[in-house]
Amino acid sequence: MSGEKFIDLRSDTVTRPTAEMRKAMFEAVVGDDVYGEDPTINALQEKAARLLGKEAALFVASGTMGNQLSIKAHTQPGDEVIIAAGGHAMNFEGGSSAVLSGIQFAPIPVDRGIFDAGQVEAAIRPAGLWKQKARVLQETLNVLFRERGQLDLSHLTDLTDSEIIEYLTGLRGVGVKTAACVLCFSLGRPYMPVDTHVHRVARRLGLIPARATAEQAHELLNRDGSVPRELRFSFHIQLIRHGRAICRAGRPACDRCVLEDLCPKVGVQTR
Repeated sequence: MSGEKFIDLRSDTVTRPTAEMRKAMFEAVVGDDVYGEDPTINALQEKAARLLGKEAALFVASGTMGNQLSIKAHTQPGDEVIIAAGGHAMNFEGGSSAVLSGIQFAPIPVDRGIFDAGQVEAAIRPAGLWKQKARVLQETLNVLFRERGQLDLSHLTDLTDSEIIEYLTGLRGVGVKTAACVLCFSLGRPYMPVDTHVHRVARRLGLIPARATAEQAHELLNRDGSVPRELRFSFHIQLIRHGRAICRAGRPACDRCVLEDLCPKVGVQTR
């Protein structure tokens, strides 16, 4: 290695600025970045956003800050993040991800940061009734990247609910319930996802026909004149809770149900 020049990118402290870099920093026009009044920082953020095709960018003072902001933006408390076993966020950031974002890590062995779909699939813990295969997730991400040049669904905001559902269900492994979840939780639309609990309770209450399919239930419960748009999210949550605790599939606890006097008990076998 003697006599050879190389760039050491192991961290943001190992690299040393050149004389030209020091001169540029010394002569940079500065201002109060907290108030957005630093012209150099603003120009840097605008350039980064243009290069990456994003609406905006934010300069942070360290890689740790960037990691923690990214984890916070992409997770909810209780989530598990798959990470390289030697990943900086897990090994050298003082448990910040658990404190700030309430997540835990699932480390996997990698070769210089590279891993395959099989490793990801083995690390994904099943949740609920279905296990989504890593290969399908990877394929969907590849499709999105080929189409848009970035892993972003912001282009859906200009479409109608039905157009979004048609687009999403065209992706392998995405059904109408998953599309409805994207509408509701990612895009903030007043659209109610219908899982097994919502489907069962709505049918027993007579809100949808007894033989309505899950796809038909989505259409019926989200049409105008059915559930008011402003109540759809909370109604969705309450139906799930009611289905889990009271209106169970096998043995519904009708004697403890607050809706017993109003419920037609469609399809419920009574003794």
